[in-house]
Amino acid sequence: MKQEAACLGSKASIYFTPHLLPVTRGIITTAHILFEEHVSFDEIRRRYDAFYKNEPFIRFQIAKLGGVHGSNFCDINFELGADGMRFVTISAIDNLIKGVEGQAIQNMNIMCGYTEIDGLQVPGMFP
Repeated sequence: MKQEAACLGSKASIYFTPHLLPVTRGIITTAHILFEEHVSFDEIRRRYDAFYKNEPFIRFQIAKLGGVHGSNFCDINFELGADGMRFVTISAIDNLIKGVEGQAIQNMNIMCGYTEIDGLQVPGMFP
């Protein structure tokens, strides 16, 4: 994460917390980014939209395990502190599908000339 931030020219401090929960599968992650100068919510949203514009399995919505369970999606939501200096992002993935198996299918699809999303457009098991 620090490497990616450095590529963007940022010297922000980043704190990453994967949450260990008593669940069969899935990972919720919280990342805190402390900026050195004020950043606007619109600027952050613009950067997220640009970075993930070609990623079919990224959804900007409330990140909860039930929404991604059994799917190849990564749900992301974020909030910027009122001072524009502290940014918190939360993500949720099914670490079985989005982790190993989904990535293998995505890679196979690309290598075999199929569309990247073939066989992976299953929504989460819970609304």
